Amino acid sequence: MPRRAGESTPTPASVRHLRRDSRGPSFLRKENARHVPVNALWLSNGLIQLFLIITLFNASTYLSLLYLATSMILVPYFWSAAYALLLGVRGEGYANAAGERRKDTLIAAVATLYAVWLVYAGGIQYLLLSALLYAPGHCSSPRPSANWGSRYSAASRS
Repeated sequence: MPRRAGESTPTPASVRHLRRDSRGPSFLRKENARHVPVNALWLSNGLIQLFLIITLFNASTYLSLLYLATSMILVPYFWSAAYALLLGVRGEGYANAAGERRKDTLIAAVATLYAVWLVYAGGIQYLLLSALLYAPGHCSSPRPSANWGSRYSAASRS
């Protein structure tokens, strides 16, 4: 299943496509006899266990991880609101709907301001820490190939 605009969360199905398309880190593409990405599974489970063990030994760590998770979930909401605002300002997708465009742009502007406030209120230290945690995923995510638009546009129409 090809990735469409707005789909950024990796799923087990997308890991299989990374293997087929030869994208992504090669050590995560290794599969066992049942076509399960073994190294990706071990890596994700190992990291989860590590965080659980750290939480077990330090009571305040649970709250820190909760604040961090809250900060990390707010960043995608901010980018979604900002993208909606960008589309409204540019007028993309509003060929003959000026009233709807104004309404959507106003809602997106309020949502963007609210998301900025929530990220700020969540704490800058957690925002910076979440940026450090987002960086490896961003650096290891597959880059679109030269024919990305033609390949996925045709697939999304069918």
